[in-house]
Amino acid sequence: MVPRDQREQFIRLLTERNVEGFFDARGIDTGVEYSYVHHHRNTDGEESPNQHDPHTHVVLPGTYYDADEGRRKPLYFSKNKSVDHIEMLHNITQEQMADLMDRHAGRDWEQHYDKLVAIREQQEQVAVTEPPHGLWEGNPVWAGIRRTDDEISAAGIYSYFENREGKTTLQFHPLVPYLSHEEVEITAGYLKERLQEDARSIRRDDEVCPTLDPQF
Repeated sequence: MVPRDQREQFIRLLTERNVEGFFDARGIDTGVEYSYVHHHRNTDGEESPNQHDPHTHVVLPGTYYDADEGRRKPLYFSKNKSVDHIEMLHNITQEQMADLMDRHAGRDWEQHYDKLVAIREQQEQVAVTEPPHGLWEGNPVWAGIRRTDDEISAAGIYSYFENREGKTTLQFHPLVPYLSHEEVEITAGYLKERLQEDARSIRRDDEVCPTLDPQF
């Protein structure tokens, strides 16, 4: 939802606000020296690969200067019943993220996101309302669509895969990303036909292309 040309500034501001806000919340009034590098990459996960994923890597020192004691002290992170620095950082990040999203994506970004989630949930219903379209590596699958944003969608397969927690959940694996909403309907229809014929012959980005003859 953040325009691509604003994402680097967004991530830099988020990083600086998070780090400085975190140490302010810990009562380290003198601050802590830190540095970070901004990194552009694309996601490599099965469900949403090749999505722009700008982020930073932060480097912190092992000590900080305590003005009250006039000396450097060890910089530590605690997670126990009395204090949980990880949870503190998480809460600060949520607050800063919401504020920056208001500025860069508009104050209605939460409603916009909820709308996107509702569309995706509706698209998942193909795995409930229709019998499997074919098999993929021995598992029943459904050809389908997943909305990426206002402009583009992806065509791929829905099936029950094991997630990172070891639980089996309904997931979408894209085969052809970056399609317009019109193109993705045609592509998904063609993919459904191919699955019904022989799913084993289909490979990612092979034989299924964005521009298709509607007669397929």
